[in-house]
Amino acid sequence: MRIKLLLVFSSLAWSLVPPATTRTRRRLQAAPTEREIVLISGFESFNCALYEKCAQSVAADVKVSVFSDRDVQSRKEDVAAALARADAFVGSLLFDYDDVEWLVPRVQNVKGPRLVFECATELMEFNRVGGFEMKGGGGPPPAVKALLSKFGSGREEDKLQGYLKMLKIGPQLLKFIPNDTAQDLRSWLELYRFWNEGGQENVESMLRVLFERHVAPVPRFEAA
Repeated sequence: MRIKLLLVFSSLAWSLVPPATTRTRRRLQAAPTEREIVLISGFESFNCALYEKCAQSVAADVKVSVFSDRDVQSRKEDVAAALARADAFVGSLLFDYDDVEWLVPRVQNVKGPRLVFECATELMEFNRVGGFEMKGGGGPPPAVKALLSKFGSGREEDKLQGYLKMLKIGPQLLKFIPNDTAQDLRSWLELYRFWNEGGQENVESMLRVLFERHVAPVPRFEAA
């Protein structure tokens, strides 16, 4: 089921956004105050060294605090403090029951965008970018609300079914969703695509786009 989910997810992301290698490079102005993105890596914690390099590369624009699932157990106070002040959250492959149970109330309280990729459904329902939320809510018409409400169900099979259906019929739903929400959905899919393609350049691009569009939008200039 996980392999099927990843294939469907990747296919949808490719169909809705232009290739990552063709996006226009932009130069950010310095943010007036420091913002922070908290990134927690689960089963792929072997990539934490890569994520630390990416954090250093974007440090002039935004602070990125990188943790592994092991830190959730061994550095609880540090992780909790980072999540309490976070302006955005990125989580991937977080499935451990105790970790998820501890993270749920803290991730839920992150006020800004939340990107939760291939995690336990208790965490995935907290995905939010602008007006797009996986948990459902105001904005989409009744049919779309009914689909997104699957993520708020108490049954795991309903949440997974809703997640898969959203991925499969997402392109058809876009024309029924208000423009601001549709743009946010496309942005979420683009951010996922950068993450899914992996590598330092793509992860850095994801962090920069997340900061630029959704954490602290500032005047931007096209690169010469």
